[in-house]
Amino acid sequence: MNIDQNNREQLIEQRINDSVTSVFKVVFPGDTNHHHTMFGGGVMSLMDETSFIAGTRFCRKPLVTVSSGKIDFNLPIPGGTLVELVGKVIRVGRTSLDVQVEVFIESMYSDDSREKAISGVFTFVALDENKKPVQVID
Repeated sequence: MNIDQNNREQLIEQRINDSVTSVFKVVFPGDTNHHHTMFGGGVMSLMDETSFIAGTRFCRKPLVTVSSGKIDFNLPIPGGTLVELVGKVIRVGRTSLDVQVEVFIESMYSDDSREKAISGVFTFVALDENKKPVQVID
């Protein structure tokens, strides 16, 4: 392995660490369905936004979402809870990258444990000024 490859891997590792993104939200009544749990589509939108922020912080280039992987809804998100979305780059390709988003819930008014409710992966492609794919890392 040459030194340039080692430097690239170190750069990627540093950028991944620096771009981890946390977004917090309170689940208000307008965010919930008739079961008084957060709408799935609303959560997916927040996950896409969080992953976009993490990906942009990683490469500092325009990105577009090209796909989302399997999204696991393991726990419902009740109204009146705090939600934390954590986005982290987990794969770096030539023109694309994958960002995993984990969604955690916690009570607003007690010290109950924090639980992971949802997780999913979003894939982005970096674009140039002509909307053509470009390398995520120069």
